[in-house]
Amino acid sequence: MTCGARLHGEWEYVSAFGSDDCHLWWQDDLGVPWQNEAGYRAMSPAAAAADICTPLLITAGQEDWRCPLDQAEQLYLTLRKRGVPTELVIYQGEHHAITKPKRAVDRIRRIGDWFARYGGISLDDDSAESYPDPQGTKV
Repeated sequence: MTCGARLHGEWEYVSAFGSDDCHLWWQDDLGVPWQNEAGYRAMSPAAAAADICTPLLITAGQEDWRCPLDQAEQLYLTLRKRGVPTELVIYQGEHHAITKPKRAVDRIRRIGDWFARYGGISLDDDSAESYPDPQGTKV
């Protein structure tokens, strides 16, 4: 089985309009939702909800204004109601980037655990061994 992890993102563009900080970009591309609801819905990832069967870990910052928490919650609820294995982790007080080191490490650990559980890409590899760290030693 394969799996995925969603760190943040938009799910349903009509409901995101005005609650995220991207509404001017949406407006430039699509107009406003009340004049082009079909266009917004057609472009929304939610339009393909019936096709999602991959286990998905969803993480979100509670205070994210780029990809608001309600977008993660809508995706989570959609997958749960469809019986797709999913988990939602909300980082309290965090914005778009998870900036507190322990929380950033927690997110990486959770992603590794999720992949291990569902047979995704292993994070237990040597792919970074040739990259020097800032002190000049190998990672």
